[in-house]
Amino acid sequence: MKGQAIFLNYKKSKIHLLRFGSGKELLISFPGYANPAELFLPLASALGERYTILSVDLPFHGATEWSDSSFTLEDMHGLIELILTREGKTEFAMMGYSFGGRIVQKLVPAFVTKIKTVILLAPDGIFTRGMVNAHLVPRVIRVWLRRSLRDPKWLLSLVRLFHRVRLLSEYNRKFIHYHMSNPERRDRLFNTWISMHDFVLHPSKTKELFRQSKIPVALFFGKTDPAIPLESGKWMAKDLENVSLCILEGGHRIIGPALVTALKQYQKKADSK
Repeated sequence: MKGQAIFLNYKKSKIHLLRFGSGKELLISFPGYANPAELFLPLASALGERYTILSVDLPFHGATEWSDSSFTLEDMHGLIELILTREGKTEFAMMGYSFGGRIVQKLVPAFVTKIKTVILLAPDGIFTRGMVNAHLVPRVIRVWLRRSLRDPKWLLSLVRLFHRVRLLSEYNRKFIHYHMSNPERRDRLFNTWISMHDFVLHPSKTKELFRQSKIPVALFFGKTDPAIPLESGKWMAKDLENVSLCILEGGHRIIGPALVTALKQYQKKADSK
């Protein structure tokens, strides 16, 4: 399955989405950082009968043509409204993987009365480790670093040194080296990093919103995820009847056959209620 390519005009930008599945319900999906809209295609066999799935290429990703140097929560609100208008829907479900999970959690308050289900796959934004906490760096410093690191050789040398003396994990070393060693990837990293100023989450508030709204929330976590600790999923699900937690073997990259099976089981259980 390849999906149908869709472009939505938003201000001076063109946002690319993939549309697949044949279900009556709408599922708006956000892949993680550095992942294209195609990421969710393998999940069609688990979700495609219930949902028509629209998977979004985030700004600076895939085929989306983004005219600004950052994006905001207001931009994501505008995108949701565009999708609902195009699809003729007033209610929808949301799914997010990794950084996309952070975006989903941040969107819930604005659309809480319209959201039927939330699916979070190894979601950033509850409790995170290492580089994922980089959003805590003040925005002005992020902008300065983007300008200062056009030639990142000194930074990559420092990263290697920190790794050798065990001040930096192997996961974070690989992440920094991969995204800083190429100009296009480097721009995407800094533009997204600067945008994260608008997507800071307060986990306790998110959990309380899930409690009060009673929206069904399905959490899927990798048992050995080096970036998104399983403990964060356990904390979010604790004492909330409407929040379920499924633990998968493996690390952060949980999109695959085991997740397909788990999603099918979740859907079957949800249908039986």
